[in-house]
Amino acid sequence: MNTNTENKPNITDTVVTGTITNIVEYGAFVDLGDSQTGLLHVSELPGNCRDERDACLAGLKLGAAVTVKVIGCERKGSRTRYSLSLRAHLRAAQLTRLEAKDTSKGTVIRVDEDYYLIDLGQGVSGRLPREDLVAVLKKGDHVRVKVLSSTGAWLTLSRQGIDSEKAKLDRLSKANARRLADRELRNNSKGASGANPMRGANKTGGQKDRKGGKSKRGK
Repeated sequence: MNTNTENKPNITDTVVTGTITNIVEYGAFVDLGDSQTGLLHVSELPGNCRDERDACLAGLKLGAAVTVKVIGCERKGSRTRYSLSLRAHLRAAQLTRLEAKDTSKGTVIRVDEDYYLIDLGQGVSGRLPREDLVAVLKKGDHVRVKVLSSTGAWLTLSRQGIDSEKAKLDRLSKANARRLADRELRNNSKGASGANPMRGANKTGGQKDRKGGKSKRGK
């Protein structure tokens, strides 16, 4: 029985920050402190394919700090090695951001008979019912959605109310533009009427003529 191992707290399912101590072709080893280490496997790096995950692995640096989620542990005698995931940590953080927003912009990555699969970034995807849209989307199109639920493997998305909100914002924007244009027109009109060069010239000329007439009559 190893009391040192038993006395250490279980950090599975927590988010921790460690230091990268070694990088190999299948991942990176991370020092978690308190004589604990973890493996950040290449499959747990962000990316939609192996090439993207390999590129992420190539971007890691020895001695750099990395924040990850602990997704499992394995005890080998007196040592405990943890399985780490950067992808899971980034996904959880992205979910928190999405749930705090009214709407989010995503990209169609698959078109099925009843729904669109929307990529919302950082490995987060959701299903948008096709009945929520009048227009037909295709792969690669961008669409703004609401997150209704984040339970399960996929997010439940909706477009309900977004078009009416956008139309309202467009109307407000156009109304503000008209008000600004009217204000500028009024200001320009006032400036033109207040500085009429012909009016000043006629007045000055009339005075000179009258003075000239008086001088002639005096002679």
